[in-house]
Amino acid sequence: MGKGKLLSELAGKLARPPLDPSVSLAAINARQQAAEAANRAGVADAYYARVRNLVRSKMNYPDDDPGNPVVEFRVTLLPDMAVLNVEMKKSSGNAAFDEAVKRALMRIEQYPPLPAGMEFSGSIRNHILKYRLHEQ
Repeated sequence: MGKGKLLSELAGKLARPPLDPSVSLAAINARQQAAEAANRAGVADAYYARVRNLVRSKMNYPDDDPGNPVVEFRVTLLPDMAVLNVEMKKSSGNAAFDEAVKRALMRIEQYPPLPAGMEFSGSIRNHILKYRLHEQ
């Protein structure tokens, strides 16, 4: 059987024609970039969970509060990860809790070193830290 005849028989059996290689490479590249972005997001989530645990260790507020207040702060860091400024963006509605979290953030003085895969950038320098009394 000749090569041309074999190819025409195979082409008839394919559900669809073969993709253009450049389209396949673009799709592979897009999937790889999405996977890398998800990995970076996972690294960032784990890092901020570590920061929230550090806040918890510095906080002076009763853990037995029946509610689960949530407060958001904009934290500004210096390149050495020192805390420069803490500004409340969204109150929990509980002034004592909000103040306790703010004091704890200021007591941290310096965030832990960034993990591999995270670089000090604008999104790290000025970020919103959402803190809830009881993690879910």
